Amino acid sequence: MEKEHLKIFVITVLTIAFFLIMVTGIIKFLFLQPWLGLTDIVLPFAQISFIHDWTGLILILFILIHMYLNLGWFTKTIKKLLGKEA
Repeated sequence: MEKEHLKIFVITVLTIAFFLIMVTGIIKFLFLQPWLGLTDIVLPFAQISFIHDWTGLILILFILIHMYLNLGWFTKTIKKLLGKEA
């Protein structure tokens, strides 16, 4: 797989993981349930927590991959911020 295609795949996974974590995190907050209209619904909190936790681990893994794929940019930017020539 070309590096650019890999970057697109990684960013897509990061975006999906972010939204899954966001939605499951909002559902896990008990005080938000009445605002969301979920008061009369029994939610599978064990499964929601499982999805939330594992998606968080996947997000961390893909963030590290993303950082590795963009290591050159990180290096140039840090050198520029520190006043060294890139």
